[in-house]
Amino acid sequence: MRIDKYTQKMQEALQGAQDLASQANHPEITNEHFLSALL
Repeated sequence: MRIDKYTQKMQEALQGAQDLASQANHPEITNEHFLSALL
């Protein structure tokens, strides 16, 4: 996936979702991680 093609806000949301998944020791980003990152 080419993250650099997304807007800055989208990149921040993806990074936040990845951080949440990592903190929970989950190997994948789920809809819940992404939604939580957006909020």
